[in-house]
Amino acid sequence: MDKKIKDQLKGQITAFASLVIVLVLSVVCASIRSVSMSVAKTNANIACNLSVESVFAEYSKPLLDEFDILFFKKTDQLEYKLKNYIEENTKYRTGFTSEKLQSLKINEMIMATDNGGTVMKQEILDYMNYGILSEAAQLIIGSEEQVKKSEKTKEIVDKISQCEEYTSQIDRIVLQLITKVEGLDTNDYGFKSRHNKPIAVGENFVKALCIGGVTANNVSVTDTKVYDVLYIKYINALEILTNMNFHAESIIEDAKDELDESDETIQTNDNDINSYESVFLRNYDEFNTLISSVLEKTQEAIAIAESYDSAIKQVTNSVDSTKNDVETNRSIIGDELANNFGEDLSKLGDFENAQSRSICDVNNILGALKRDQEILNNAQKIFNSINKELNQENAEQAMASINKCVDAISKFDNTKLVFDYSGVDFSSDSDGLGAIKKIISTIKDGMVGLVVEEPSKISQKSIHIDDLASSQQNGTSNYWSNITTGAKDNVLYNEYLFSRFNSYTDSFDSKKEPIKTDDLLDYKLEYILCGNDSDLENIKSSILQLSLIREGANLEYLFTDSEKKYESYALALSLLGFTGNYAVIKAGQYLIMSAWAYGESVIDMRKLFRGEKVEVDKNKSNWTLSLTNLLAMDFTSNSSNADKDKGFNYEEYLRVLIYMENPNNKYYKTMDAMEMKMIEKGNKDFRLKNYIYSLNATAVFSINGKTNFYNQEIQYEY
Repeated sequence: MDKKIKDQLKGQITAFASLVIVLVLSVVCASIRSVSMSVAKTNANIACNLSVESVFAEYSKPLLDEFDILFFKKTDQLEYKLKNYIEENTKYRTGFTSEKLQSLKINEMIMATDNGGTVMKQEILDYMNYGILSEAAQLIIGSEEQVKKSEKTKEIVDKISQCEEYTSQIDRIVLQLITKVEGLDTNDYGFKSRHNKPIAVGENFVKALCIGGVTANNVSVTDTKVYDVLYIKYINALEILTNMNFHAESIIEDAKDELDESDETIQTNDNDINSYESVFLRNYDEFNTLISSVLEKTQEAIAIAESYDSAIKQVTNSVDSTKNDVETNRSIIGDELANNFGEDLSKLGDFENAQSRSICDVNNILGALKRDQEILNNAQKIFNSINKELNQENAEQAMASINKCVDAISKFDNTKLVFDYSGVDFSSDSDGLGAIKKIISTIKDGMVGLVVEEPSKISQKSIHIDDLASSQQNGTSNYWSNITTGAKDNVLYNEYLFSRFNSYTDSFDSKKEPIKTDDLLDYKLEYILCGNDSDLENIKSSILQLSLIREGANLEYLFTDSEKKYESYALALSLLGFTGNYAVIKAGQYLIMSAWAYGESVIDMRKLFRGEKVEVDKNKSNWTLSLTNLLAMDFTSNSSNADKDKGFNYEEYLRVLIYMENPNNKYYKTMDAMEMKMIEKGNKDFRLKNYIYSLNATAVFSINGKTNFYNQEIQYEY
């Protein structure tokens, strides 16, 4: 019995040991398999990394030598080459941990021109992160706020100056009213004159119709010069109607005496009747022409006056919008400027007070015109009932209608159609702000000639290449949103540009003569800023942009100099004061100050292009241009030589402009300039759109045979 039990126990131990051995072997085998898979995957990963690095090691050496950036050229054999490298790196692995490439697919390639230019930017920054900021670069960071203040100041002043266009429209409405109602000849800027007197229009006008004798009081004209030139233009409407009435009555009286007269007398009476009829007809035509033309001018004057409120609304909307801009940008322009702007804008929009000081009250005149229009329409209706062919049969009816017409036309009232000429100077034709606007236009059109002393030395080179990198620009990309362009990055990028490309000032030798080169464009930094196809156009655009920065800085100073502000206001008052409209005068003052600041910027630019420096901030000691010289277009600098070494030179101002340029535009124009340089070196087909920055691919491996597959992601970038 004991032996049997003992044998059974031995059997159980043997079975249990077998099970344990099986389990242990399973774990060992699974571990070996897992390790082999891991080893195979690791080998595949290593092989892929080595292979893609081998591909990217074939970077463009000319690009590296010239620009210190890494890209490699895309070829049709790229996928084949990468596949070969992977196969080469895995072919000696056999046995239990072997892996074999089954397929390879390139999913994405990011080219140098992709993603809004940020690829190129990052390559440049990767190189420049080891650089040291120059003193000029440090100054740019410090002057950014001042430049922004100058730009915003100019922007606001431009908006206020734009109000001058709207307020000028109000002036034009008043002047047109004067022409239609008063009969004085005007232009868009004021009154036409001859021999120190105003000029009458060559056609009828509303107040040409006079009720009663022609006197200054009867025609509601208080200015002697105006009355004297218009005297012969006034027509006594009642006198015409009285004459018509007389001739109609004469025909009736003659008809009564007909029966008592001889045949000879009757013949005489017939002649008299014919005379009455002809004079009556002449009077009829005269009155008809008068009332028709006056009614027409009244209707035209009403249409003009009705546009007055919309013109005012346009000004007030512009003023309100500019006020909002001032408050929004108060932190940029500062409290002093913001308060000055706010005060002037409030006065610009105060038309209620301006109206009381103006040459006329347009709304009162509009009301009077509408009343007179009704009177004229009624009188004309009555007058049209009169038969112009006067005879004995219709004479009595004509008299009755004439009397009604007299009653109707006598209500015509011009006492409300009054204009105040006390502030008007008739000594010469008024040009308003025409001279100032002409100065601004002349400066803009001839800026290069005014700034560059020898314009003939400016490069005339131009390019005609349609497929440069900027042709790939299609808006801003959100790619790499985590990559921000801070002040330091922006300055580092600028430093790179100025270390690789030339500007206008780099293109002259020590004798100020142009350096001859075979470059496609000589001024590549100006090209990066402006993007035009010729050196000349890029210089023009650069000058314009630099002048705008200087104009803004100059305006800042002008608004703090009470003496110069008063000079500007006095000139505006002399040019526009005839209207008495403060809003018009104030807007004109801003336009004059803008022109003055613009003229000063011409002198600033002349200094920069002579190699001198210009201080960012203006003050009384370094301001050069007088208002008299501005009007004479004399931009000769009288500043002392002591000022030449203070401030920024041309290239430093150019740094500021490029620093503040739209990033994407800057990146693509940089790539254009790089391509131009490579083309100049003989590589005519060089285009950065064909150069790869990063690559993403998927490799499929079979491991330990064909039953197990593994996908290996491949990602690489410079």
